[in-house]
Amino acid sequence: NLIKRNLSRLNRFSSYKCCLCNVKDILDFNLNKTNMYTSCILIFLLVTQTVVCSHIQEDTELTPDSCTNYKCQNNGTCTLADAPADAPYCVCPPWYTGQFCEERIYSRNPCLYYTCENGGTCTSPYDAPLCECPAGFGGDRCELTQKPGRCPVYEPTSQGQCVIRCDNDFNCTGIEKCCSNSCNGRLCTKDIIFDPCDGYCLNGGTCSAPADAPSCLCPSGYTGDRCEVLSE
Repeated sequence: NLIKRNLSRLNRFSSYKCCLCNVKDILDFNLNKTNMYTSCILIFLLVTQTVVCSHIQEDTELTPDSCTNYKCQNNGTCTLADAPADAPYCVCPPWYTGQFCEERIYSRNPCLYYTCENGGTCTSPYDAPLCECPAGFGGDRCELTQKPGRCPVYEPTSQGQCVIRCDNDFNCTGIEKCCSNSCNGRLCTKDIIFDPCDGYCLNGGTCSAPADAPSCLCPSGYTGDRCEVLSE
């Protein structure tokens, strides 16, 4: 966010001054002369708000912004250096460097700025971030909730055309799921009704399935997601 403030007003009997922000904070500068006083208006970032003042003469001419023709790439921001005076340079966003932010930085940890949602875990098997999603979630960042239900089993005699019309459940509308038709094709098909608790809990565990996601309450002596572990 940017903020605009009138930092100083000096009457016609005083020397003309203008407040200058730290060079890394300045985005724009305006000098307005109205009603016999000088008004210094700065637009600066809300990060440090450090202000340094320097004297200027009444007849000082402000040169055009040196950043006008200095093209920073990849969302880099042009600023003006103190020395040499008004020399432009680029402040680059994360993952970019170079005079014009034209060089991409490749990190050894691609997951550093990649967030997986809903308890997903980021891995980088091919130097690119990839989310491993927990049960019940999908999508590039595990941001989507998978649809409950199961696909019907197609008999070989009732195969449809071997075409791919969906990649996953999220491509299908309503309660339909992306199901195989037994010949390497995938179609959006209405799911069959099933009991998600059927045979899920072991060793006498009690199953409950809010939102069709089964979970087990294990008896004494057992633990684990499905009460499959004998505790000591």
